[in-house]
Amino acid sequence: MTSNSLLDREIIGALGNVTGISATAASTDKGFRKAEQEALADIMRQGIQMGANAIVDLKMTTGSYEQQGSQWMVSKVVYYGTAVKV
Repeated sequence: MTSNSLLDREIIGALGNVTGISATAASTDKGFRKAEQEALADIMRQGIQMGANAIVDLKMTTGSYEQQGSQWMVSKVVYYGTAVKV
């Protein structure tokens, strides 16, 4: 959730910051969707390991770079937010 609170739910405690990074370097729309899903799964896995049942203030960013020696631009997807217990 992109807000700092949840509707009709009380946050019992903040457990810490979590970050999810894609393993896939995307150069196509299909690849970008896969990278986005990987990063989202990664951040959810981290939250669960911390004992969270929600992530608030969820944001996504991307970073583009040239794939070594190919002159192709590829992107990595990164999600970040705060793991919480509700």
